[in-house]
Amino acid sequence: MYRYSLIVVLMIITLVLAAFPAQAQTDELCFSEVEYCISGRIREFWEQNGGLPVFGFPIGPQQEMDIEGQMLQAQWFERNRLELHPENEAPYDVLLGRLGVDYLDQEGRDWQAFPSDGSAQDGCQYFEQTGQNVCGDILALWQSNGLEIDGIEGKTFEESLALFGLPISQVMTETIQGGEYEVQWFERARFELHPENDPPFNVLLGLLGTEVMTDTDGGDTPTPDETPTPEPDMGGNTIVEIAAADGRFSTLVTALETAALTETLSGEGPFTVFAPVDDAFADVDVDALLSDTENLSQVLLYHVAAGSLMATDVVSMTEITTVQGGTISVMVDGDSVMLNDTANIILTDIEASNGVIHVIDAVLFPPTE
Repeated sequence: MYRYSLIVVLMIITLVLAAFPAQAQTDELCFSEVEYCISGRIREFWEQNGGLPVFGFPIGPQQEMDIEGQMLQAQWFERNRLELHPENEAPYDVLLGRLGVDYLDQEGRDWQAFPSDGSAQDGCQYFEQTGQNVCGDILALWQSNGLEIDGIEGKTFEESLALFGLPISQVMTETIQGGEYEVQWFERARFELHPENDPPFNVLLGLLGTEVMTDTDGGDTPTPDETPTPEPDMGGNTIVEIAAADGRFSTLVTALETAALTETLSGEGPFTVFAPVDDAFADVDVDALLSDTENLSQVLLYHVAAGSLMATDVVSMTEITTVQGGTISVMVDGDSVMLNDTANIILTDIEASNGVIHVIDAVLFPPTE
């Protein structure tokens, strides 16, 4: 029974590794969930400034667009529009659309007529320019994200402002996809409170790119998912197939092949895989790791848990037992989730027919006795 379980687990890891992208060979980053890819400066900007949680999937190709009377190269994403401005020096050569304002304008709503607070409130960030306060969980998410401007770890007020813009409303009730939610509007975003989700997923960014693009085009816009969080269609794709189509996990795939796990990791599962991206191996002696296949197998299995643990499950746990036998500690701090105090979960809930993948930015190693 143990041998059978081990084989199934190994097969899953192979699936995971194969499922992860071989990005070193192309400038394009493509997604199995949608038909569009990102490349060049837009891809670089997307990856450096929040990726999927902040911008969402691409919902159209990069192309020339008429934006406020200018013909610009731009690309639509679920949550915003990235515009190329080569006349500006980096990082201002990529600018974001003011989609919060644009959406309200399309709806015929004058945000400047919205009620304002007019004065600072305790425990909040007050913005004198618009007379609005930002408080609580919305403020925490606003402060923890921002454009990378100064090259220093952590987000400054200016960097958060550059990403989301000024608040242009108080918290108000809006009907979104048939449900009523408390939201706050910003120049470039809509922050939505989702109390049905555990932190950090209790505050989500609205899919304004999808909504504005649909209204602009006057028709339906193809989207990977109409829910606030990315939940790709499982279809018949296994973890390995999804990973192989992604393109960012060539080192992981090599490791699975070296450990002879590629063919065996194809069981029914379900499995949860914490998959490190290529950059996660930067501080690892990869050659030494690959040369010891017994240890390599243990390390790979330490990234796999039995069952299908979604993000909302993970954040409710303090530790996770892996198929390797060791445990992984889970720490939630604001909108970040860290494993073993070393690896951040940077992308969640990539569903497959035999489990789910969560992407991490560091390699996990089982504890030594």
